[in-house]
Amino acid sequence: MTYQKAFWELKKTFSDFNDGLIYQILEFLSGENKTWLIENWEKPMTNLAKFAEIYKLLLSGYPFAYISKNKTFLGHDFYVDESVLIPRDETELLVQEATKWLKQYPDCKVLDLCSGSGIIGLTIKMNHPGCQVTLSDLSAPAQIIAAKNAQKLNLDVAFLTGDFLEPSLENHQKYNLITCNPPYVDKTDKEVGASTIFEPEMALYPPDLSQPLYFYEILFRDVFKIINKGKPFALLLEFGYDQKEKIEKIIFRTSWLKGSNITFFQDWAGKWRFVKIEGELKE
Repeated sequence: MTYQKAFWELKKTFSDFNDGLIYQILEFLSGENKTWLIENWEKPMTNLAKFAEIYKLLLSGYPFAYISKNKTFLGHDFYVDESVLIPRDETELLVQEATKWLKQYPDCKVLDLCSGSGIIGLTIKMNHPGCQVTLSDLSAPAQIIAAKNAQKLNLDVAFLTGDFLEPSLENHQKYNLITCNPPYVDKTDKEVGASTIFEPEMALYPPDLSQPLYFYEILFRDVFKIINKGKPFALLLEFGYDQKEKIEKIIFRTSWLKGSNITFFQDWAGKWRFVKIEGELKE
């Protein structure tokens, strides 16, 4: 089988795979880059057994990111395995919004809540080296992965391990920018992708399955306690494709947010997925 034939076989079988992902699979198999593959399109593959093994895993729905132990995010490669949620491409939009905000307010303190593999906080640190970035997550295995990525990228960040806001509250930490992509998936949602069966449940679903917005309720109730007062702040949050109206209701009944600027924005598919809240709390 040539690389060209392998490309078309993958494209035919996995209709939801875009060309970029198929090239990534072939790059992983060959150990070469896309340019080499195109130049050697008609050459026979030398590792058909490995191709067959990966093909079988992909047929089962097993994510390629877990096979390759890698996920590219905003041009940087991050190590991932079954300990962490696979970063979604649309989360890049949240980081881009954070970058815009930090251009106005550089060198501030940033908290990445529910940090998982660390892609949000670590990318922010790469883009804004002067910021003090803290990654916080309940999962100790996820923190090990995030630390591995920080070391790989030579980034100096802090880590807090514990239940949501509790570590920051206990340590009396204060931040200017807080990002959060918490577990928010409704387990009854039929739109949830099949690959999620291989991902850690605690990264997908809130502890109370009857309350998909469990973490947002806690966040809006208590997060003001860890915001730097007397200085501009921003919250940047990701949520489910059908949760905008419920998030709005929580925000508008939260008294300490009165007077804040609230902006919802969409992902590339035109679905409402993010909210940015900006303001300044009085000392």
